[in-house]
Amino acid sequence: MTDTIYNITYASGGLRRNETLLVAELYRELGDWEAIRVRVLEENLFLVRSQASARRIFQEIRGRLQSLTPEEMDILLTGAPQDQDYVLWLALCKRSAFIRDFAMEVLHAKFQRMELVLTYDDYDLFFYDKAEWHAELERVSESTHKKQRQNLFRILREAGLLSQDNQILPALLSPGLIDAIRDDDPGLFAIYPVPDYEIMSWTP
Repeated sequence: MTDTIYNITYASGGLRRNETLLVAELYRELGDWEAIRVRVLEENLFLVRSQASARRIFQEIRGRLQSLTPEEMDILLTGAPQDQDYVLWLALCKRSAFIRDFAMEVLHAKFQRMELVLTYDDYDLFFYDKAEWHAELERVSESTHKKQRQNLFRILREAGLLSQDNQILPALLSPGLIDAIRDDDPGLFAIYPVPDYEIMSWTP
C-alpha cells in the first residue's frame, strides 16, 4: 500500500480548455473564488443542463487553477495557444497523482527510449501494476477503466502531446514556460515528452 491516493475521475470532460480559460479570466477580474462560483452558476457560463454538473465542473477547474503558480497562471492567460495547452496539462498533472505518474513513468519514459507509439496496453500495464499498491484502483469497474483510459488519450491529444494515431509528440516548451516550471518544481519537466538532456540544460 502507499499513502498516495489515486483518483481516476480526473479525466471526465477532458482538458476543459474553454471552461478553464473562462474561469481563469474571471479570477483575474474578480480575484474571489466564491464570487466566480456564483457567477458561473447564475449565468450558466458552462452551458450545462444542471446546476450539479456546473458545480462539479467548477470544483475541478478551481482545483486545477489553484495548483498553478502566478507565473504559470499568467502564461495560461496570455501565452501562445501551445503553451496554454501545456499549462493545462501541467495543472492536470499537479491535480492528479495518477496522471502525473503515468506521464512520468510511461509517456516520458517511452519518449526517452524512442518508443514513440503510446498504446492502450501501455495504460493497462501501468494501471494494473499500480493496482497492486493502490486498493482504490482494484475497486474500479472494467467499464470505468476503459472510459478513463479513452479520456486520458483524448486529453493527451488535446494537450498536443499525442497525435490522432497515438504517436507521442515532443513538447516544445517556450523559454517563459521553462522558467516558470523551473521556479515551481523542476521535477515537473518529466510530465512532458522532452529529452532528458534538455531537462538537464534547463536545471543547472
